[in-house]
Amino acid sequence: MQLILYFPNTYTLTTFIFFSFTCSIPLHNHHNLRTEPKHKVFLSKLLLLFQFCHICHSEIKPTVTATQNGTEVVIKTACNNPSCGKDNTWNSQPLLPGTRIAAGNFLLCMATLFAGGSFTKVAQILQHMGLSCISLNTFFTHQWVSLL
Repeated sequence: MQLILYFPNTYTLTTFIFFSFTCSIPLHNHHNLRTEPKHKVFLSKLLLLFQFCHICHSEIKPTVTATQNGTEVVIKTACNNPSCGKDNTWNSQPLLPGTRIAAGNFLLCMATLFAGGSFTKVAQILQHMGLSCISLNTFFTHQWVSLL
């Protein structure tokens, strides 16, 4: 797909080429949290996966709550089927081994520091995209406790 923009005041022609490609994602278990593929997901699409109870598979819609922990989303469901009634919790990210830190939160700090970037700018970019992010205080805490 090609988009051509003409700016009459500057007499320049700018061409933007948008590439669209498809690649397969290996579905085997990844043991390296840094190199494992990650994807942004819209909350409305994610919630479509919680339209039924994952324990009893009842089609009675469960009560669903979503909470944010930095870049992580936690989905809690409560089955409304009287014969089940179980609760389930799903986390969008694994925890760093031996900690209670969501891997994506830590990796965002690590990548920002290793790239020599400004966390304030990274957070601003994520905010403009509507993506969840950790706080500046959390960034400095991870930097101080884990990365130095």
